[in-house]
Order: sequence, then C-alpha cells, then structure tokens
Amino acid sequence: MSKDREKHEGLSQEELEAESGEALPDREAMSLINANVAAPVNAAVAANVLSPDSVAYANAEQEADIQQTAGDDSGGGGGLADANVAAPINAAAAANALSPDSTAIANAEQDADITQDAGGEGEGGLVNANVAAPVNAAIAANVLSEDSDAIANAEQDADIDQDA
Repeated sequence: MSKDREKHEGLSQEELEAESGEALPDREAMSLINANVAAPVNAAVAANVLSPDSVAYANAEQEADIQQTAGDDSGGGGGLADANVAAPINAAAAANALSPDSTAIANAEQDADITQDAGGEGEGGLVNANVAAPVNAAIAANVLSEDSDAIANAEQDADIDQDA
C-alpha cells in the first residue's frame, strides 16, 4: 500500500475498541440561556389627503394570550440565565391633511393576558427574569384641515402573571 492510502484509512479495530464514550446530558442542563420572546405586532393606518367631507378610520384590535416558561420545571436547573420577554404592540393612526370638513378616527384596543415563569427557587439559572411590556397607542391628527375632527382612542386590558 502507498503512504497516501495509509493516511486516509482511519483507526484500526484495536484503536476503535479502545475508545469510550458517555451519554450527553439533557439539553436543558447544557443550555447557557433559556429565553422566550413574544412580540405580536398589530397596526392600522388611515388618512384623508385632499379629500373634503371624508372619513378616515383606523381600527386595530389585538388579543394576545401569551404563556411562557423558561428554565427546567423538574427543579434540576436550567441555564445560566432564564428569561421571558413579552411585548405585544398595538397601534392605530389616522390623519386629515388638506381635507376640510373631514373626520379622522384612530381606535386601538388591546387585550393582553401574559403568564410568565422564568424558573423559581431551585429551578433556574443564576438570573431569572420576566419582562412584560404591552404597548398600545392611537394617534389622530388634522393638518391644514379646517372644520375637521381627529379622534384617537386607545384601550388596553393587560393581565400579567409573572413568577421568577
């Protein structure tokens, strides 16, 4: 046999039998960071531009039921950091521009039910964190629109349950 062929043959049977191995730990035990991120986004935009006697109506309705768990529920420990982030974002915008006698209505409604568990006592890593930031906004504007209405309404109902 040539020397090139010997280089590529690999391990002998004796060398293979001398090798040993062991099972890997569970994925959760190997994780450095266990994290969940939820950021549903909902938006609506309406505008009247050079449209006299018009109605611009933007309606954004969002219902966000978010359940997050980071860490090892068995109590065996998760990563170095266990974190949950929930940021449902809802927005509506309406505008009148150069549209006399017009109406702009923006309505944003959000119902967010957020439940988070980032590993409790003896469950998680060195850092356990929950962040919930539901954002809801409505904007209505009149620009050079004489005798016009701009109406903005933002309603938010956020139920947040966190355990870290």
